[in-house]
Amino acid sequence: MKSFVWRSTTWVQHTIGITGLLLSNRLSRWVEAVQIVVMLAVYMTCWRAIRDGRPPLPWMALALLAFSMTTLWPVTYIYFDGFLLLVCAALAGTPWLERARRPFGAWMVTLAAASILVVATAWAIVPGDSTIDVGTPAARPFLRSGFGDDEREGQRTFAWIDGRHAAILVPRRASIRRERATVELECLPFLPTEGLTQQISAVLNGVSIGTAALPGGWTRVSFTAPAQAWQIGVNELELFLASSVSPAESGVGSDTRRLSVAVDRLTARSR
Repeated sequence: MKSFVWRSTTWVQHTIGITGLLLSNRLSRWVEAVQIVVMLAVYMTCWRAIRDGRPPLPWMALALLAFSMTTLWPVTYIYFDGFLLLVCAALAGTPWLERARRPFGAWMVTLAAASILVVATAWAIVPGDSTIDVGTPAARPFLRSGFGDDEREGQRTFAWIDGRHAAILVPRRASIRRERATVELECLPFLPTEGLTQQISAVLNGVSIGTAALPGGWTRVSFTAPAQAWQIGVNELELFLASSVSPAESGVGSDTRRLSVAVDRLTARSR
């Protein structure tokens, strides 16, 4: 982690907490020492507070927060644990819950409220149908593997698949309605010789949704994905190509990448 995440990436310097601050100021040698000192101080404070009869849950949450802010792996989601513990501490100290004669009923109300919140959040954040404009910076987080750099020719943006396999993450919530959907790709096969075709196969979340032949030039190809193939949230679409060759090998350029297909746009829409 120290040799790669700390030195070969830049996101860790911009995270919340002391670790990112130290790394951004080239003080990585102090990360472990700072964590040890902070945790010892927090543990001592928590021990004294609990010994004096203070409620333990808030102090446990404080210790978890201190660890999250000084951890060697300062990812954002690590703070969710501390937030959840604080929520539990708040609920445990709520007077109406303490006076409730039937804790099971109160627990069911809390569970129902949490479920409604999760469903509402998913409905608001995850799109029903989605369009990914490959070749733009906004689409880059969805290109999981197999794609080269973003490119542009005139008004068209795209990215080449380097090799015979690539994966794209497709957000979609339409599976709530148990509907099948069409996955449409606008793509260009690399065919250095006239008369050749490229074969593309698509697999959605491990389910094969079809195979198509791509002639020369930009073309649109579509696959129908059944409802059971979709997941609520993030879906993985894998593309398998029959062949790949580099422009250098085929004598039409100096590019050494083994190109198969350039992808411009992906659209998933309910049928």
